[in-house]
Amino acid sequence: MSKTLLMIMMEKPDGVSEEEFNRLYNESHIPALLSVPGVHGAKRYRLNGVDGDLDVPTYLALYEVDSAETRSSEAWQTAIRTGEWADKVRPLLGKRLAITLDPID
Repeated sequence: MSKTLLMIMMEKPDGVSEEEFNRLYNESHIPALLSVPGVHGAKRYRLNGVDGDLDVPTYLALYEVDSAETRSSEAWQTAIRTGEWADKVRPLLGKRLAITLDPID
């Protein structure tokens, strides 16, 4: 069975250096989410270009999850509120977009 994809797009918040933002995402946030039951993988990307007039956030995280409900689970909600990411970055986040994609089998 194919997994659901969860795309999270965001801008680095003001007040956090790019180095710190990426370190905390990679070393704090992703490991916390990977510990959630139903999360099978995570990969991050940085915008390289846009063809069109869209205002697209710079960063994208792509998570492979069992279903859209994984994101609303208690374990997911706990994970996003733990660690340095939750303390230093999450309160400052502004522009953010979440998209859930279901497979066409």
